[in-house]
Amino acid sequence: MTRQVVEDAPGKWLPDGIAGSNPACCIILGGKVMDKRNCVGCYFNDYNHGLGGATECWSFKTAKLVWRKKVHIDQKPPWKQKAVRVPNCYTQQRYVYVGPDQEY
Repeated sequence: MTRQVVEDAPGKWLPDGIAGSNPACCIILGGKVMDKRNCVGCYFNDYNHGLGGATECWSFKTAKLVWRKKVHIDQKPPWKQKAVRVPNCYTQQRYVYVGPDQEY
């Protein structure tokens, strides 16, 4: 199965080693590469590896990399940790992902 590389930010370029050499593995959104390596640790990542006969997670084609703070469900505010770049659909047990500026 091949996937067409989508780019919504003309003029942005990426090194050949990331997107140019294998466009079937990733999607370019806003000049940032979204590939299945960004899904490692996600609760639904098993679908990218054939769980239940699936070929990929249902959210992968529309996923975008965004800045979020990773907050444990037992952590009390204020949340002062740095934001990390994760797919907008990323889900991990016992964690929530909140906006990069949110503190409570």
